[in-house]
Amino acid sequence: MRFLSEESVLRHKEYFRGLKLKYSVLEKSYPEIRGLELGEIYRARIDSDAREESLSLFTKIMMHDLYFNSFCDELHNSVPVRESFGSEANFLYEIELEISQHEASGFLLIFFDRKKRLKFKILEGFSEILLSSAPVLALDLYEHAYFSDYGFDRKRYVKSALSHLNLNKINDFCKTY
Repeated sequence: MRFLSEESVLRHKEYFRGLKLKYSVLEKSYPEIRGLELGEIYRARIDSDAREESLSLFTKIMMHDLYFNSFCDELHNSVPVRESFGSEANFLYEIELEISQHEASGFLLIFFDRKKRLKFKILEGFSEILLSSAPVLALDLYEHAYFSDYGFDRKRYVKSALSHLNLNKINDFCKTY
């Protein structure tokens, strides 16, 4: 991820490993969630506190995994983006505008809804949107993702990250969706 320093990426990946370790411990405490997907955890017959913690951790892990695979240094060229938003530039502008109006931390999730429309939304944790959509790309908006490189300048981080967003993944996803 060229928009972050190597040290920052390593620290972020360490945080990600910590989340996975925490989830592994949770699976030992609640073996009935072992190997389940998000929707299955949501419907599992387990204690509500365990379900909430499982959904929260699983969501963070899923979003971080998506985040680490959402960027490249190639040119952006996406037919679904142009069909949905007019142009790649307009799509990125709308995302930047949404983020600037949303002060809370979370993940910007770019996804296809059930009607196969491309959308984006900022999620601050588990959301039922995740159960009824197909996530494609994610941008981590929590301070741990950018603070060591950008300080409090979230706007500069977002602009830099969006310039590396791999919109080609949307094309690839459409071929299989």
